[in-house]
This record gives sequence, structure tokens and C-alpha cells, in this order.
Amino acid sequence: AEMGRAIRNKTPLSLVMLDVDFLKRYNDHYGHQAGDDCLRRVASTLRNNLMRAGDHVARYGGEEFCLLLPNTEIDMAEQLAERLRRLINEVTVEGYGNISASLGVASFPLHCDSADDLFHKADEALYCAKQGGRNCVKVSTGQGSGHNSSDAGAEPGSTPDSTAETVTN
Repeated sequence: AEMGRAIRNKTPLSLVMLDVDFLKRYNDHYGHQAGDDCLRRVASTLRNNLMRAGDHVARYGGEEFCLLLPNTEIDMAEQLAERLRRLINEVTVEGYGNISASLGVASFPLHCDSADDLFHKADEALYCAKQGGRNCVKVSTGQGSGHNSSDAGAEPGSTPDSTAETVTN
């Protein structure tokens, strides 16, 4: 529905995909109930920090979330993703430390021309964030293939001061 509206109205639509870093390791050590609590805390952080009524957040798969941002240009989506990454990194889980997350960002029509392509581009950017050391934001350029990286070697509980970064997908 949102993609159809963006096409009809010729407005941007951005998608942020977020993966909670090292959740499997956390689940294995503390149990799935603790992992579920961690996910609830991340979901709460996301919900409480989306400013507009039209923005949507949904859990996708085991440890991923999608944020659909209608009428949002890529630069604003990137800024929001970085702000959310920092806020999530402030969430502390007793005995574990700070939670971190990797985020991938893409935008219609800048990076794609369909909902499937938007999802694919955001997912590729998320993959680059995870491969690039985690606890960072990567933005699709929608051109070519390849990955840039930052924060290599980030470990769970660490709090590097990463910045949002654009990558080529």
C-alpha cells in the first residue's frame, strides 16, 4: 500500500532494516526468555522514537526489524537510523552489557523502482553493516556491488561511536 501511494504521489519511501547484533550468542548464554526481553526492549526503543504517525515498525524474522518511512528522503532516513542505533546502544542488559544493532537503509525512487527492490536494497545494506563490523548504519547507493566497512571487530557490549556510512550495493 505504501509503495503504491509513493508511486502515485511521486513521494519518497525509505526502508530501514535492523538486526540485533549477536542475539544468538545472547540467547545461547542467557536463554530465549532473556533474548525475547532484549527484543522487546529494542522494539520499545524503536516505537518510542519514531516521530510520525505514518511511520511503521515491524519485527521481521528472529532478530530483525523493518521500519517503513513514507515521505522520507534518504538523508533523513539515514539520520533516523543512526539516531536509533545510538539509542539502542544505550540499552543495557544486566550481565551482558549494551545492546548493539546493525542497520541498512534504502529509499524509493533513489535506489529502486519496486517494493521488492526496496526490500532487497535495504537488506543488502544491512548485510554490509553486519559484514563491516556491526553496530553501524549502511546506506544503499543502488549501484554496482561491493561493501565498505566500519567498526570492524565490534563485540557485544562495546559502544563504538560509529557514524552512518554509505555503501555501494
